[in-house]
Amino acid sequence: MDAVLEVPSMAKKKSAPKGRPKSAEGPRTHVLGIRGREAWKEWLSLFADHCRSDMVDLIDDSLEAYAKAKGFEAPPKR
Repeated sequence: MDAVLEVPSMAKKKSAPKGRPKSAEGPRTHVLGIRGREAWKEWLSLFADHCRSDMVDLIDDSLEAYAKAKGFEAPPKR
């Protein structure tokens, strides 16, 4: 005798949302692209390593320092 047991269907668990949580400031967008020669990129990378930073943060910090030196307001959070 073959008996088939029917199992009632259950609701599936909702998965956690994927990606980063939404920011109150809104999404980041592409702001600037810098074109340069490979030698300049290598120099920038070496300078960033020297400062224990990456190229993007080095440029961000440099712009902030330059604005301050020129008497300009501090930039908003990137």
